[in-house]
Amino acid sequence: MKRILIACVNHNSHNELSHFLESVDVAASNVKEICEIVVLIADNSTNIQRIDSEKFASIQCLTYFVKNTGYINSAQEAILNYGKQLLKTFDFTIVSNVDICLAPDFFKYLTFTPTQNVAWIAPRVHTPLSHTEENPYAIHRYSKRKLQLLRYMYAHPHIFMLHKKFTHILIRLKRNRQSSTNSMRTIYAGHGSILIFTQAFVEHIFPFNFPFFLYGEELYFAELARLANMQTIFNPQLYVNNCSAHVSTSKLDYVQICKYGHQAISYILNTYY
Repeated sequence: MKRILIACVNHNSHNELSHFLESVDVAASNVKEICEIVVLIADNSTNIQRIDSEKFASIQCLTYFVKNTGYINSAQEAILNYGKQLLKTFDFTIVSNVDICLAPDFFKYLTFTPTQNVAWIAPRVHTPLSHTEENPYAIHRYSKRKLQLLRYMYAHPHIFMLHKKFTHILIRLKRNRQSSTNSMRTIYAGHGSILIFTQAFVEHIFPFNFPFFLYGEELYFAELARLANMQTIFNPQLYVNNCSAHVSTSKLDYVQICKYGHQAISYILNTYY
């Protein structure tokens, strides 16, 4: 039997959390003979609301109220509270936002995804609001020049906003074209809304020791996978609906976004390039 651990992070997004858990429960009900799914809710909300976990029949659901140390670090705290030693008993560890919904056949396809020398599995992530396919996030490793340009734009928020406005359509068209394949392929990085890690990769990198508050998780884990000589693969059979994209980070103004983005890109450049 495959065991799957999900650490999802909730920040004042209780309606989205409820929809997410419902989708996980439905997907789990379709594989109950071959999969066991445990969901850890890392809740760093300022407005506390408890979820009735007993209504989910096909998953074990546990809530941990944690400090708001950001996306990845909040998920890590929930996992540590659950028990680091238990990680090795799970075939997959998933870190996710709660503004997504899994397809009913998600776990069925995940169980058949190859894991030999694989660190990270990127699913198809569709954002209906912008008609965008978020994966593959990056097929090839970013050049140092591209990261330096990104860092410069983050240091000048008005330039960043203009760049984002004029390149959004081009990025959407590029990713939609790249995601149109129906076969698995090796990529550099997946989208950060849902991170699916194999047991071997988690044993290699946990605790995550994520060095910043928000953003940059795609490049951070891509570099960890590269240094471990392991692959990141895109599997379009794994379908995720990014139904309320950026439900938490959308509350940030662009100056804050640029501050966190600048910190993340600076770290990636200084550490890995």
